[in-house]
Amino acid sequence: MKFNFFFLLFFLFNLSNVCAQDYIELPQSYFLDQSNLDDGKPLSIKMFINFHLKSMIESDSVKNLKGKNLSDYYYQAFKSKVVEIKPGIYFIDNDKQNFKFSIDNNGLLAGDGLLNNRVKNTETTFKFSSGIAINTVTKRLDKIYSRTTLKDSIFVAELFDKDGMMVTKDIINLKLGGGQSNTISTHYSKNGKISSEQNNINETFIVYYENGKIERQTDKKENWGKEFDK
Repeated sequence: MKFNFFFLLFFLFNLSNVCAQDYIELPQSYFLDQSNLDDGKPLSIKMFINFHLKSMIESDSVKNLKGKNLSDYYYQAFKSKVVEIKPGIYFIDNDKQNFKFSIDNNGLLAGDGLLNNRVKNTETTFKFSSGIAINTVTKRLDKIYSRTTLKDSIFVAELFDKDGMMVTKDIINLKLGGGQSNTISTHYSKNGKISSEQNNINETFIVYYENGKIERQTDKKENWGKEFDK
């Protein structure tokens, strides 16, 4: 029995080492660029070209810069470029984020990813397909903070409050080009009911009473507005 116990410990120890070795560590200058998340385009791994300048932003020497000198410094510090990464499993660990992810044979993000944002104190799980984030769930203090899904060119972004109640829900039609002009934004009150809906596609806006009935409605295309009592 003792032999089996120590054999099990030995197996688990070696298994953990193998799992740890599966991940390839990338330089701290690398980071996940999420700017294309709500455009339905592939996300990319980038690197700060002048990482030494980026790492000194909080220093007193930078804080004492003024005007053009400061703006020039920030421009140089945040310059970045997309990096090509060979297929494999990687992680990035710096003062801003810890990101574990996989790169497929096409050099794109694939499968599951896990991002810990040290600045916002959030944890985000990703599901990638050909570099595109088709699903994300962001948690703060083990509670869902935000969630996104992408299906059939419809991007949905949901934001929650500290009690887990939905605050806003944005639906973007990427077939129409994406952006605010092709977004339907819904806001919710504390009781979970819709408080307002801004449809930028149809150019309509509706405000609701707490009982769910329409309070105010406008239509910019038709150029009319109405108000209702409870």
